[in-house]
Amino acid sequence: MLHFSRSALLASLALALSACGGSGAKLAGGKEGAAQALFQASQASSDAMSSAASARQVSASAGRPSMSMSVDCKKGGKVSLALDVDESFEGDGSGELSYTLDYDDCSQDGINAFDGKLLTHLVTDMEAGESFSMASKLKGKLDISGDIDDFVEADVTQLVDIDVDDVDAGTGTVTVRLSGTIKTSTATYTYDGTPLTVQVGALPAAEPQS
Repeated sequence: MLHFSRSALLASLALALSACGGSGAKLAGGKEGAAQALFQASQASSDAMSSAASARQVSASAGRPSMSMSVDCKKGGKVSLALDVDESFEGDGSGELSYTLDYDDCSQDGINAFDGKLLTHLVTDMEAGESFSMASKLKGKLDISGDIDDFVEADVTQLVDIDVDDVDAGTGTVTVRLSGTIKTSTATYTYDGTPLTVQVGALPAAEPQS
């Protein structure tokens, strides 16, 4: 009986310690922080979409009904794209795509990485190669590891207006309009399309609790 009680105590202690979470901090910044994490993850798809734009023409000429590809993320890891080629996508970056993004330790900032899947329907509109608007329906869950130990579970429509040069340089801010919900380990945020200013770069981390 004593042995059982001791084992139960040790098991309870281990459970309590594990409940404290990993070594990273929780995602901070409230609604803006959650939106920033989702935007950073969606940035990782840009190279894959560029590859898809040219590869789709080859795929269509060969009569292939679907395609998939994998590209390296900016700071390590990769993101794989499974594309529905029945949708339209023009060579100038305008058009529509439906695809699944599979993140494998994908890091855009060299600080945090994403793992998981996002189901995506994307509509883009390019203007003279200098700016573009991008509306996408995003649904899925991404785990975040690194300085941040958290997740974002999204079911939203995201509309983004950005300056290409700033985003490519990893600096500046973007204006994001979200409609739907994003859930993290600490809260569920509801978005109604109100414009949010999102910082490009490292994700906000919560201060350790004393």
